[in-house]
Amino acid sequence: MLLSGLSVGLIGGAVYYLSTPTQVAAPAPLYAERAMPKPRLQSRTDRLQWMGEVPATATDRQEDPRPLANVINALIATRNPSDALKAYEIVEGCESRRTLFEHLSELNPVPPHLLAKKMQCDSITDVIRRSRYDYLSTAAYAGVPGAGSAWLRHGPSGDPEALRSRPNDPLVIEWKQQASALVIRDGDQGDFNALQDLMNGYGGKSPIFNADPSRELAYAMAYKDVVDLLQLGMPITNQPTDAELATLAANLTPEQVSWAKAKAAAIVAARRKRGN
Repeated sequence: MLLSGLSVGLIGGAVYYLSTPTQVAAPAPLYAERAMPKPRLQSRTDRLQWMGEVPATATDRQEDPRPLANVINALIATRNPSDALKAYEIVEGCESRRTLFEHLSELNPVPPHLLAKKMQCDSITDVIRRSRYDYLSTAAYAGVPGAGSAWLRHGPSGDPEALRSRPNDPLVIEWKQQASALVIRDGDQGDFNALQDLMNGYGGKSPIFNADPSRELAYAMAYKDVVDLLQLGMPITNQPTDAELATLAANLTPEQVSWAKAKAAAIVAARRKRGN
């Protein structure tokens, strides 16, 4: 089921942002930014989403021993859209490990931490699995940072392959418009995952976005600066180097480079304002 609640303005913002800037003047504000609620402040847990699983609570950096069905139900009971995104990520984390769990008996000995995680995941019911897209929709509509990238990973109705197998399907086209608008919205607020998606997307590495060197440079510069700002304490292999940014800039006009720098600076300022 697609997220029908997203406004026409959200889609319009994505279409606008797919054009390449050729003038020095900065683009008008995204329609999506006016239509969608401002993102809630989040803790440092949002930087962990790229690892595929968000802790159950803002302070939880250790393993939660509870059955994950209990954790998810507790998160949903708060009626907080940020918790809805965490619930979605927990379900997705278990689903991504399903094949591994099915072959645990072939391991000798079975790693205790994998067995414990399987027992936690086994508590997730079919009802919860079917509801995970509703959790994601709730978070995306509320403007929770990180929901855009999660929406992108999930694919049209949970089928990422539909982008390649059914590119002309009206439902897939509609989903692409929604996904791009959501990721742009999050990226312009300095979300770590969205910036990575936009950098790669405008670099021609994603079927969601058309290649756009000016925007690739803008989001690459912003991504590099936000990674530095977050002080993750670990190497990020795809963080652009100064040399790589210079190579991107060398293929643009001075006006396009100036636009990209201004765009990146605005994104980093938005991230600073939002907090870590």
